[in-house]
Amino acid sequence: PNQGNTKLNNNLEKLESLLHTQKVELKQLSSNQLKSLRSQIATIEQTNDSIYSLYRNTMSKQADSMIANLNGQQSDVKSNIVALQRISSSIDNASTQKPGTKQINNAIDQLDSALSILKKFKSTSKFINKKNLDLIISVLKSSPNIAKVFANPVYEKKVNIYNLGLLGYGVTPFYTTLSIWVGILLITTIVFWEYTKFSTTKYLKLNRVQSYLGKLFLYLSLSFIQSTITLIGEIFILRIHPNSILGFIGVVYLTTLTFTVILFTLVYLFGNVGKVFGVLLMLIQIFGTGGIYPLEIIPNGLSNLANFLPFYYSINLFRDAIAGTINTSFVFNCIVLGDFIIVAFLIAPLHNVINSLINNFEDAFKLSNL
Repeated sequence: PNQGNTKLNNNLEKLESLLHTQKVELKQLSSNQLKSLRSQIATIEQTNDSIYSLYRNTMSKQADSMIANLNGQQSDVKSNIVALQRISSSIDNASTQKPGTKQINNAIDQLDSALSILKKFKSTSKFINKKNLDLIISVLKSSPNIAKVFANPVYEKKVNIYNLGLLGYGVTPFYTTLSIWVGILLITTIVFWEYTKFSTTKYLKLNRVQSYLGKLFLYLSLSFIQSTITLIGEIFILRIHPNSILGFIGVVYLTTLTFTVILFTLVYLFGNVGKVFGVLLMLIQIFGTGGIYPLEIIPNGLSNLANFLPFYYSINLFRDAIAGTINTSFVFNCIVLGDFIIVAFLIAPLHNVINSLINNFEDAFKLSNL
């Protein structure tokens, strides 16, 4: 019913506009053309009578039917009747004017257009009858759910597909990775990577493998303690509940192992300069591994380095563990972190070559008492 009334109002407004245009044009005609155009006036009067008859015989009955069947829309229909009466008055007034040939032709075209609009309205409003309205009302009364569908045909429902809807879950992969790296970097500052004089006496001779692995195990022990505290804090204090708890724990310790081997190897090879390398790597990885900002919005020169940095794979592993593991992606990232460990072991024997190059720097550093 609302749709029918809307169409009725639109059609009536178009008809009123057309008739108003006719009235304005008819007023502009010259009185000198009255005699020569009496036949056209007769045609106009006949057309006016036809429209008035159409109004009386069709649209008036239709309006009365709508008043009887749509009690909730009585005011709208009454306004439509008033509009029709105004149209009739305009037609009567227009018939008394003095038209000219061009204006008469325009008026005839406009009246034809109005007639087609009225015919179209008549055909489209056939569905508005008591039988159909009663049927719709009975259906809506029998099923309130259908009424709700008509009232709100479209509604929005938000579903959290992955376990990353909260901000804490979204940033956990990056900040966990960063905290592990920073913790190990602090260990390299606090725990000295060389051995005391007692370790180099004739009673205890250490070869390169023993000296490397001995300190590495010490670093790993301290790093695992730090990571365990981080793990407990995230799960029991921050209430981070990953989709795969075992996967989350495994990623924490795999990341700790990888970062410890990398940073200790840098310090083992370059001494204090290795700490500087560790800090520089951390700064690059903060912005260049997609931890906070997507790789697509950062400069290409920086984003292209992501595939060569351990942060990138560690963050992806944490996301898989929290949001839901994709086996192929999870295994691939684990393998790449393992590759970083292998590379660190392979370059560790370069200690003698590199150490001879930085001895002067290390000696000057020791003399500075820093």
